Amino acid sequence: IKQAEKLNQVLRIQEKLGVKDLVEPSRVFVRTGVLQLCHLDNSSMFKKDVANYWFYLFNDLLVWAERTGDSFRYRGRISLVGMRLKDIVDVT
Repeated sequence: IKQAEKLNQVLRIQEKLGVKDLVEPSRVFVRTGVLQLCHLDNSSMFKKDVANYWFYLFNDLLVWAERTGDSFRYRGRISLVGMRLKDIVDVT
């Protein structure tokens, strides 16, 4: 039953984003989050334009979309197959 729940979770995200190829037997949803991109006015440094991008992390894929009203607009994806994480030292 757990596998069916995981598959259903990916299916719901696929439907929300309006794409047709997210569901894969081995794909597992990990987490979602929002990144706010602010375009600043150079002269006053006030927010000129703000865009919210929703990111969906799967075990093998990172997908992002832009929210437009009540729906989402698919913007892109990056395959994580074969990628490795490396710790870096913060020198600041």
